[in-house]
Amino acid sequence: MKVTVVTKQAFKVSAWSLKNYNETELENTLRAFNSAGGGNFYFLDYYRKKAIVDSSSALILCGHSKNLADKQGFDFFQYVLSDNEWNWLNRVNEKCYEFFFNYPKNRHKDLSISYDLKLITTKGKEIMLRHNIVPYKLCQNGNVWLGLCHVWASPEKKSGNAFIFDRKTGEQYDFTDDNFVNLGTHVLTQEERTILKLMVQELSDEEIGQLLEISSVANLKRKKRDLYAKLDVGTSASAVHKAHLLGII
Repeated sequence: MKVTVVTKQAFKVSAWSLKNYNETELENTLRAFNSAGGGNFYFLDYYRKKAIVDSSSALILCGHSKNLADKQGFDFFQYVLSDNEWNWLNRVNEKCYEFFFNYPKNRHKDLSISYDLKLITTKGKEIMLRHNIVPYKLCQNGNVWLGLCHVWASPEKKSGNAFIFDRKTGEQYDFTDDNFVNLGTHVLTQEERTILKLMVQELSDEEIGQLLEISSVANLKRKKRDLYAKLDVGTSASAVHKAHLLGII
Protein backbone atom coordinates (compact mmCIF):
# COMPACT_ATOMS: atom_id res chain seq x y z
CA MET A 1 0.00 0.00 0.00
CA LYS A 2 1.20 3.49 -0.80
CA VAL A 3 0.81 6.47 1.52
CA THR A 4 -2.19 8.44 0.33
CA VAL A 5 -1.08 11.82 -0.98
CA VAL A 6 -2.61 14.61 -2.97
CA THR A 7 -1.53 15.09 -6.56
CA LYS A 8 0.82 17.82 -7.71
CA GLN A 9 -2.17 19.60 -9.22
CA ALA A 10 -3.14 20.53 -5.64
CA PHE A 11 0.03 22.64 -5.43
CA LYS A 12 0.82 25.80 -7.29
CA VAL A 13 4.59 26.10 -7.16
CA SER A 14 6.31 28.74 -9.25
CA ALA A 15 9.23 27.95 -11.54
CA TRP A 16 11.32 30.40 -9.49
CA SER A 17 10.57 28.52 -6.26
CA LEU A 18 11.46 25.20 -7.83
CA LYS A 19 14.69 26.62 -9.23
CA ASN A 20 15.69 27.97 -5.81
CA TYR A 21 14.74 24.83 -3.92
CA ASN A 22 17.87 23.75 -2.06
CA GLU A 23 17.61 20.41 -0.28
CA THR A 24 21.19 20.64 0.99
CA GLU A 25 20.34 23.88 2.74
CA LEU A 26 17.28 22.24 4.32
CA GLU A 27 19.43 19.35 5.55
CA ASN A 28 21.90 21.84 7.05
CA THR A 29 19.00 23.47 8.89
CA LEU A 30 17.92 20.07 10.22
CA ARG A 31 21.46 19.27 11.30
CA ALA A 32 21.58 22.48 13.33
CA PHE A 33 18.19 21.75 14.93
CA ASN A 34 19.12 18.16 15.73
CA SER A 35 22.47 19.10 17.24
CA ALA A 36 20.58 21.13 19.84
CA GLY A 37 18.96 17.97 21.23
CA GLY A 38 15.39 17.55 22.41
CA GLY A 39 14.19 14.99 19.88
CA ASN A 40 14.70 15.04 16.12
CA PHE A 41 13.53 17.24 13.26
CA TYR A 42 12.85 16.37 9.65
CA PHE A 43 10.97 17.92 6.73
CA LEU A 44 8.06 16.47 4.81
CA ASP A 45 7.98 17.60 1.18
CA TYR A 46 4.36 17.08 0.13
CA TYR A 47 5.04 18.25 -3.43
CA ARG A 48 7.83 15.74 -4.04
CA LYS A 49 6.27 13.11 -1.72
CA LYS A 50 9.41 12.53 0.31
CA ALA A 51 10.87 12.94 3.77
CA ILE A 52 13.97 15.13 4.05
CA VAL A 53 16.27 13.89 6.79
CA ASP A 54 19.87 14.39 7.76
CA SER A 55 22.15 11.59 8.93
CA SER A 56 21.67 12.54 12.60
CA SER A 57 17.89 11.93 12.49
CA ALA A 58 18.30 8.71 14.49
CA LEU A 59 14.76 8.63 15.88
CA ILE A 60 13.26 8.57 12.38
CA LEU A 61 15.85 6.46 10.58
CA CYS A 62 15.57 3.72 13.26
CA GLY A 63 18.91 2.24 12.20
CA HIS A 64 18.25 2.52 8.46
CA SER A 65 20.43 4.66 6.21
CA LYS A 66 19.65 8.15 5.00
CA ASN A 67 20.15 6.82 1.45
CA LEU A 68 17.21 4.46 1.91
CA ALA A 69 15.00 7.30 3.16
CA ASP A 70 16.05 9.47 0.19
CA LYS A 71 15.34 6.66 -2.28
CA GLN A 72 11.98 5.53 -0.89
CA GLY A 73 10.34 8.92 -0.28
CA PHE A 74 7.15 8.65 1.77
CA ASP A 75 7.29 4.87 1.37
CA PHE A 76 10.28 4.82 3.73
CA PHE A 77 7.85 4.74 6.65
CA GLN A 78 6.75 1.28 5.56
CA TYR A 79 10.20 0.09 6.68
CA VAL A 80 9.77 1.38 10.24
CA LEU A 81 6.06 0.73 10.90
CA SER A 82 4.01 -2.39 11.48
CA ASP A 83 1.20 -3.11 9.03
CA ASN A 84 -1.38 -1.79 11.48
CA GLU A 85 0.57 1.43 12.09
CA TRP A 86 1.15 1.82 8.35
CA ASN A 87 -2.56 1.45 7.54
CA TRP A 88 -3.53 3.85 10.33
CA LEU A 89 -1.02 6.46 9.13
CA ASN A 90 -2.42 6.17 5.62
CA ARG A 91 -5.91 6.92 6.88
CA VAL A 92 -4.80 9.81 9.08
CA ASN A 93 -2.84 11.30 6.16
CA GLU A 94 -5.82 11.00 3.84
CA LYS A 95 -8.15 12.75 6.28
CA CYS A 96 -5.52 15.32 7.19
CA TYR A 97 -5.01 16.27 3.54
CA GLU A 98 -8.79 16.60 3.13
CA PHE A 99 -8.92 18.82 6.21
CA PHE A 100 -6.06 21.09 5.15
CA PHE A 101 -7.22 21.54 1.58
CA ASN A 102 -10.73 22.45 2.74
CA TYR A 103 -9.54 24.82 5.48
CA PRO A 104 -9.25 28.55 4.67
CA LYS A 105 -5.89 28.82 2.94
CA ASN A 106 -4.95 32.06 4.69
CA ARG A 107 -5.05 30.11 7.98
CA HIS A 108 -2.89 27.13 6.98
CA LYS A 109 0.14 28.66 8.68
CA ASP A 110 -1.70 28.55 12.02
CA LEU A 111 -2.35 24.80 11.90
CA SER A 112 -0.32 21.95 13.31
CA ILE A 113 -0.93 18.23 13.43
CA SER A 114 0.26 15.86 16.14
CA TYR A 115 0.09 12.10 16.32
CA ASP A 116 1.69 9.14 18.09
CA LEU A 117 3.35 6.32 16.14
CA LYS A 118 5.16 3.18 17.28
CA LEU A 119 8.29 2.78 15.15
CA ILE A 120 10.37 -0.38 14.86
CA THR A 121 14.16 -0.21 14.69
CA THR A 122 16.33 -2.50 12.58
CA LYS A 123 17.04 -4.43 15.81
CA GLY A 124 13.34 -5.04 16.39
CA LYS A 125 12.96 -2.57 19.26
CA GLU A 126 9.69 -0.60 19.40
CA ILE A 127 9.76 3.13 20.21
CA MET A 128 6.69 5.33 20.65
CA LEU A 129 7.21 8.79 19.15
CA ARG A 130 5.12 11.93 19.21
CA HIS A 131 5.17 13.73 15.84
CA ASN A 132 4.28 17.43 15.69
CA ILE A 133 4.15 18.96 12.19
CA VAL A 134 3.87 22.67 11.41
CA PRO A 135 3.78 24.38 7.99
CA TYR A 136 7.26 25.56 7.02
CA LYS A 137 6.75 26.67 3.44
CA LEU A 138 3.49 27.31 1.60
CA CYS A 139 3.04 27.27 -2.16
CA GLN A 140 1.34 30.03 -4.15
CA ASN A 141 -2.21 28.80 -3.59
CA GLY A 142 -1.72 28.52 0.17
CA ASN A 143 -1.32 24.75 0.42
CA VAL A 144 1.52 23.34 2.52
CA TRP A 145 4.58 22.51 0.44
CA LEU A 146 7.03 21.78 3.26
CA GLY A 147 6.13 20.71 6.78
CA LEU A 148 8.63 20.81 9.63
CA CYS A 149 8.23 17.75 11.85
CA HIS A 150 9.53 17.54 15.43
CA VAL A 151 9.56 14.08 17.02
CA TRP A 152 10.32 13.00 20.57
CA ALA A 153 9.49 10.19 22.99
CA SER A 154 5.73 10.08 23.43
CA PRO A 155 4.12 9.90 26.89
CA GLU A 156 1.43 7.64 25.39
CA LYS A 157 1.59 3.86 25.73
CA LYS A 158 -0.17 3.13 22.45
CA SER A 159 -0.68 4.82 19.10
CA GLY A 160 -3.97 5.88 17.57
CA ASN A 161 -3.92 9.46 18.85
CA ALA A 162 -3.99 12.30 16.32
CA PHE A 163 -5.27 15.85 16.33
CA ILE A 164 -5.04 19.10 14.40
CA PHE A 165 -4.67 22.33 16.34
CA ASP A 166 -5.31 25.91 15.20
CA ARG A 167 -2.86 28.02 17.22
CA LYS A 168 -4.71 31.24 16.38
CA THR A 169 -8.26 30.25 17.35
CA GLY A 170 -7.39 27.56 19.88
CA GLU A 171 -9.62 25.03 18.13
CA GLN A 172 -8.64 21.36 18.34
CA TYR A 173 -9.81 18.64 15.96
CA ASP A 174 -9.32 15.07 17.17
CA PHE A 175 -9.16 12.07 14.86
CA THR A 176 -12.34 10.33 15.99
CA ASP A 177 -14.58 7.90 14.09
CA ASP A 178 -12.34 8.10 11.02
CA ASN A 179 -12.47 11.88 10.77
CA PHE A 180 -11.13 15.05 12.39
CA VAL A 181 -13.82 16.31 14.77
CA ASN A 182 -13.85 19.73 16.43
CA LEU A 183 -13.60 19.22 20.19
CA GLY A 184 -13.68 22.87 21.17
CA THR A 185 -11.12 25.54 21.89
CA HIS A 186 -8.14 26.11 24.15
CA VAL A 187 -8.13 29.91 24.05
CA LEU A 188 -5.96 31.15 26.90
CA THR A 189 -5.64 34.66 28.26
CA GLN A 190 -2.26 36.40 28.26
CA GLU A 191 -2.11 35.93 32.03
CA GLU A 192 -2.76 32.20 31.67
CA ARG A 193 0.00 31.92 29.09
CA THR A 194 2.36 33.74 31.46
CA ILE A 195 1.42 31.40 34.30
CA LEU A 196 2.24 28.45 32.05
CA LYS A 197 5.63 29.89 31.14
CA LEU A 198 6.44 30.43 34.83
CA MET A 199 5.29 26.89 35.62
CA VAL A 200 7.84 25.66 33.07
CA GLN A 201 10.50 27.30 35.25
CA GLU A 202 9.21 25.19 38.18
CA LEU A 203 8.44 28.24 40.31
CA SER A 204 6.29 27.81 43.40
CA ASP A 205 2.77 29.22 43.61
CA GLU A 206 4.08 31.86 46.02
CA GLU A 207 6.79 32.93 43.55
CA ILE A 208 4.38 33.03 40.58
CA GLY A 209 1.87 35.02 42.62
CA GLN A 210 4.49 37.59 43.59
CA LEU A 211 5.77 38.00 40.04
CA LEU A 212 2.25 38.49 38.64
CA GLU A 213 1.07 40.54 41.62
CA ILE A 214 -1.80 38.15 42.28
CA SER A 215 -3.33 38.99 45.64
CA SER A 216 -3.19 35.52 47.20
CA VAL A 217 -2.12 31.94 46.58
CA ALA A 218 -5.80 30.98 46.70
CA ASN A 219 -6.52 33.32 43.75
CA LEU A 220 -3.60 31.87 41.80
CA LYS A 221 -4.84 28.32 42.42
CA ARG A 222 -8.28 29.35 41.15
CA LYS A 223 -6.70 30.75 37.99
CA LYS A 224 -4.73 27.52 37.55
CA ARG A 225 -7.92 25.45 37.92
CA ASP A 226 -9.52 27.53 35.14
CA LEU A 227 -6.39 26.97 33.04
CA TYR A 228 -6.49 23.21 33.63
CA ALA A 229 -10.16 23.12 32.64
CA LYS A 230 -9.42 24.83 29.32
CA LEU A 231 -6.64 22.36 28.57
CA ASP A 232 -8.63 19.40 29.90
CA VAL A 233 -5.85 18.31 32.27
CA GLY A 234 -5.58 17.82 36.01
CA THR A 235 -2.00 18.66 36.98
CA SER A 236 0.66 21.29 36.39
CA ALA A 237 2.90 18.81 34.60
CA SER A 238 0.08 17.76 32.27
CA ALA A 239 -0.80 21.40 31.59
CA VAL A 240 2.79 22.26 30.63
CA HIS A 241 3.09 19.15 28.46
CA LYS A 242 -0.15 19.78 26.59
CA ALA A 243 0.55 23.49 26.13
CA HIS A 244 3.91 22.61 24.60
CA LEU A 245 2.31 20.01 22.38
CA LEU A 246 -0.32 22.48 21.18
CA GLY A 247 2.26 25.17 20.48
CA ILE A 248 0.79 27.52 23.11
CA ILE A 249 4.16 27.98 24.84
